[in-house]
Amino acid sequence: MWVDQATSAEGQPRMARNVLSIVRTDSANATTQPVSTFTLEGAQSELPLIYLLEAETGEAELMAAVSHETRIWALIDEAPLFRRTDTPWSDISRIQVLDVSDPYNVRQTWKLELDGWLRTSRKIGDMLYIVTSFRPWVEIDLPASTPEQQQANEQRIREAGGDSLLPHYRIDGTDEQPLVRASDCVVDGELQPFHAYDHLLVMTAIDLRQRRIADSTCLSTNVSGVYVSRSSIYIGGARSRTDPSRVATVLHKFSLADDGIAYAASGTVAGYIGWMNPSYYMDERGDDLRILTTQWQSAGEPEHHLSIL
Repeated sequence: MWVDQATSAEGQPRMARNVLSIVRTDSANATTQPVSTFTLEGAQSELPLIYLLEAETGEAELMAAVSHETRIWALIDEAPLFRRTDTPWSDISRIQVLDVSDPYNVRQTWKLELDGWLRTSRKIGDMLYIVTSFRPWVEIDLPASTPEQQQANEQRIREAGGDSLLPHYRIDGTDEQPLVRASDCVVDGELQPFHAYDHLLVMTAIDLRQRRIADSTCLSTNVSGVYVSRSSIYIGGARSRTDPSRVATVLHKFSLADDGIAYAASGTVAGYIGWMNPSYYMDERGDDLRILTTQWQSAGEPEHHLSIL
């Protein structure tokens, strides 16, 4: 199986429909034969990730397609503008479960939509772990070029209720439900009133076979990279970018278990994680996390550090 992007969806710039192609392979004769195609519902910003679930016989039974729509930018009158009024233009991550037991008759059996854009995902057994970033939607005036406009915007944010500042989810297009509660979120104990991040990082465990959200928790942090092992999720974020020689990466560990996702520990290492494929700069072995970070010296030369925690 693989997924190709088809024509762009009308009214949604930079969006495309994705088509699942199923091909039968013959290893003895090194040949392939097209079987069927299935157009995934909705439009996505990029190609989805696909995960297979097998039946007891070892045959493919279900397929989960994980995709997202980045909606924060829109084309209005053929010019890219920030969408700040009218209706919310938020990001959406989508998990679509397809029944592929009959490759000639593929059908969607479940659709889950989460507020926020996709950071990474990993399937362990029947559990799919989704890491998303959620930006709350508050109607404010932009650009805020005067102190009065800035104060008015800040007042609107302060008056916004928790329901509008936290992500929600929808199953098969039904009414939205809260994805996390404020008490589910981990926040830095040293956070000052003037400190803030423009998004929440949300970790969600989804039981694909039972079609349900098993657990969800969130973290208020800057994010430079995410690494998922079979038993843990590690979140790394740069603490300061004002002085490249003094940047530190703050790490947060969450344990994965059958009963959910639980905060485990935090730590700090010198330097920052590389911006290309940041998950490859972290690795778990036994009870240790190995991480590679970089610091730039005053002379402009990089210095790399291997830390074991």
